[in-house]
Amino acid sequence: MKTPLAAAALLLASFSSAAVPAAPVAEAPFQVGPPPLQAVQAASRFEPDCKDVVFQPEDAAVSRPLTLTSVEWVTDCVPSGESGGDSCFERQGLSDSRLVRITLADRKPLHPWESDVFRACLTGPDLSVTPVSTAYEYTPTADGALDGNVIFATGAKRLLPPDPRGIQAVLTPGLTLAFYDLWADDYPGEEVELKMTLLRAHSFWPDETVVEKDITLPVARNYTIELSAAVHQPGEVYYARYSIRRLGGLISTTAETPVLQTEKVSYDRDMTGI
Repeated sequence: MKTPLAAAALLLASFSSAAVPAAPVAEAPFQVGPPPLQAVQAASRFEPDCKDVVFQPEDAAVSRPLTLTSVEWVTDCVPSGESGGDSCFERQGLSDSRLVRITLADRKPLHPWESDVFRACLTGPDLSVTPVSTAYEYTPTADGALDGNVIFATGAKRLLPPDPRGIQAVLTPGLTLAFYDLWADDYPGEEVELKMTLLRAHSFWPDETVVEKDITLPVARNYTIELSAAVHQPGEVYYARYSIRRLGGLISTTAETPVLQTEKVSYDRDMTGI
């Protein structure tokens, strides 16, 4: 007969030997393919927006407003895997816009062929306005960084090249080159150099230079130059090329203008001197 103590020990042993279920183990979420790559921003740049502002002689001293918009481009890179390098791509980021006005304080008059040209550029949030080709010295007094209103103070006169088409020429059938000076009244007391070449046109070989002349004359509204000294045959086709230089150096520079060309004419000896 078992004692009460022995019975209690046997009962405790039976409970301790009973199977105890194991605690569940948490599993990671199911994933297809390699883990995602995290993009890393490498660099960014701003694409500038630039526009020219042109003041003609008849324009007001305040320009019309213009809108500039600069776009940011961001370069992102991710590891490229087996190569060990990075794979980079560019995407559009933020953009900056600015309404810009240019004011020329104490503006002075321009000659009819002159203009003042400024270039306005927005690069990100940064605005810059610079003179490109102007008839006066201009000094900035307000840069427009906060409100887009740019102000330039007008300074000393600068000499610009003469009007490239300020003197026009027509070749007559009698081979007289007749010039008309559009701006003669703007160059009082100065001289002008006329450079001329008369050419005979051919159909199947290069055109022939017949006469070349350089003549310096006092400025006037009209200049007439005879080019028919050489022997010509009726019906031959001629044209002239010409350029000019304003020699005074007070109103414009003495730079030679680009070469212009007249219309072609058929020679008529009865029109000589006309």
